[in-house]
Amino acid sequence: MSIELGFDGFPMHAENERQVLQHIKPIQRKPRAVREKDVEADHRDAVKADGGISYKFVSPARRSVPDRLDLRPVPPEHRELVARYVRFTECKRPGEKPTPAQQREHDMLRGLGFVVDVVDQRTS
Repeated sequence: MSIELGFDGFPMHAENERQVLQHIKPIQRKPRAVREKDVEADHRDAVKADGGISYKFVSPARRSVPDRLDLRPVPPEHRELVARYVRFTECKRPGEKPTPAQQREHDMLRGLGFVVDVVDQRTS
C-alpha cells in the first residue's frame, strides 16, 4: 500500500486534496502583445485576398522607408495613366537578360497591369 504525499510532504487524503485544490488559483498569463510581424502578415494576407501582392520593401540607401509596397490590380482603363507615374525597372549589364525568377516576377507585375522595363544600356 502506497501513501500519496501532498505538496508539504505529509500524507494526502482524497478529501483534503480536493479542498486544497479548490483554493489554488491557476497561473494567469498575460496575453501576448501583438507583434509587428503579426500585423504585417495579416496585412499581406488581406492584400493577397484582394488579388494584389505586398512586397517587403527595404532600401539599404535610405532609412525609415515604409515596410511594404502594396500593388493591387490596375483596371484596364487606368493602365495608361498608371504607367505614366509608376514603372518597375530591371537594370542589367549590356546584353544580359533577366533570370527566370526575375522574369516570373515581371510577368506577375505585368499581369496586374504594371509596366516593367528591362534596361541594359546607359542613358548618357
